Amino acid sequence: MTAKGSTRDAERDALVAAHLTYARKLAVQLSRELPRAFALDDLIAVAQAGLVDAATRFDPSRGAQFSTFAYYRIRGAVLDHVRDAASSNPHVRARAAAAAAVDDLVEQRLGDPAVTPYAAAQQAAQALSDMLCEMATAYTLADLGEQTAPSVPLDPETASVASEMRAHLESNLAVLPERERAMLQKVYFEGLTIEQAGRVFGLSKSWSSRLHARAVGLLRTRLAGVSDGL
Repeated sequence: MTAKGSTRDAERDALVAAHLTYARKLAVQLSRELPRAFALDDLIAVAQAGLVDAATRFDPSRGAQFSTFAYYRIRGAVLDHVRDAASSNPHVRARAAAAAAVDDLVEQRLGDPAVTPYAAAQQAAQALSDMLCEMATAYTLADLGEQTAPSVPLDPETASVASEMRAHLESNLAVLPERERAMLQKVYFEGLTIEQAGRVFGLSKSWSSRLHARAVGLLRTRLAGVSDGL
C-alpha cells in the first residue's frame, strides 16, 4: 500500500471513529419517524455502514463539512434499507418515501443539515414557512399514496375525510405540468426513489432533485390557494 493510500485509510478510519455516535443518533431519529417495524439495532448497523461509505467517498477539497456530507448518506442508507425491506408494507414504504423526499427537499433548500426546520433561527421566516409547507405536502402525498393500498381498514369517518383529501390532492396534481406530475406519481405512488424517477426522464441525480423540489413547491402553492400563474 502506498503512503498516500495509507494516509487516506487513516483519515477514513478517524472520521468513522469520530462520528459513530452521530450515526447512531440519526438511526434513532429515523426510528422515531418511521412505523415501529424495524429493530433499532438493525437501523444502527445500516447507519454505521452508511457512515463508512460516506467517510470513504468524502472529498474535503469540495468545501463541504463531513457532517453535512455524511448526514444525507447515512439517512439515505437507512431509508433505502427500509424501503427494500418493506416492499410488501405500503405504510412503511410511504413513510420511508416521504422521509427520503423531505431530506432531499432540505438539501435542496438549505444544504446544511445543521440548519434543519428544528434549528432554523438563522433562516428568513418566509423561507422557513415555505419549506415547512413543502415538507407537509410531501408527507400528505405519502399518505395519499398509502391510501391507494391501505394496510388496515379505515373507519367510515376517517375514510370519508381521507377520500375528500385524496380528491382535493388529485385535482391539484392533475393540473401540474406533465413532468412535475409524473415525478410525484413515481415517487409517492410507484415507490421509486427520486433518483430512480429522474432516470425515467433521462435526468441526473442533481436535476432529479430539482425537478422533485419544483413539483412539490408547485403543488404546495396550489394547495395554499395561490395561483401564481400556474
